[in-house]
Amino acid sequence: MFPLLPRTTSATLRSFIRKTILTDIKVANMKSKNHKMNRAAQAMMFDMVEKGMDAQVREDSNVIMTSSTSEEALWAVTLAKELWRWRVWCVLF
Repeated sequence: MFPLLPRTTSATLRSFIRKTILTDIKVANMKSKNHKMNRAAQAMMFDMVEKGMDAQVREDSNVIMTSSTSEEALWAVTLAKELWRWRVWCVLF
């Protein structure tokens, strides 16, 4: 569901997707930490942020890039922030 966030134009749908992702991760970590799933989610988010940073560097050097990678990076940071705030993840990346 994560790749749908930057591509969705509906604010209501984006909010629903975001809440669903956050709730799923929170529920998976409720009784005990699901380290395998957390590492996979953190790695995916880190890769999205890294790609977004790379796209920004390319835009600065006058190479035309789509903004979807930058938007995905923004959503990855937003989700990581929420998971940190909810104390689901104690250590990020």
